[in-house]
Amino acid sequence: MAAMSGAQTVGPGADLAATALLEAFLTHARTLDSFLYGPGRSRWEHDVYAEDYLNGWRQCVLGPDFQAISQRVMHLMCERDNIADWDVHQRRLDTGKAVLDGFDTFVTALDTSGNAATAGWFKPAIAAAWNEYNLSAENAYMFERHT
Repeated sequence: MAAMSGAQTVGPGADLAATALLEAFLTHARTLDSFLYGPGRSRWEHDVYAEDYLNGWRQCVLGPDFQAISQRVMHLMCERDNIADWDVHQRRLDTGKAVLDGFDTFVTALDTSGNAATAGWFKPAIAAAWNEYNLSAENAYMFERHT
């Protein structure tokens, strides 16, 4: 997800590739937000949420963007959300940062609540995601400067 936040596509088929990357990015952002927030109306038997690791944890990192992503990508609807524009590089970077910041907060809470071992499961993945995010942000900046 972090790498896709700054992804660029050029050349033949760029529109199709850009749309596929954008949809994958938004789908992952929404899924990770769901993990942090917890189950909605129903829960599948093998679903896993942050609250399974830290009792009472609920954090919504996307705010109203969760519904916008649902309307734009996740559900077939008559009305589509055309207000939220993730075609802008900075918008995708902001969304990616919100999710990663949310995970940082969750992992810190795990650490301080006596669940350091569990926090350790997430730390390498979070560090790798931040590295990918930072590379994506740098690449997006360089791409915008030269186009």
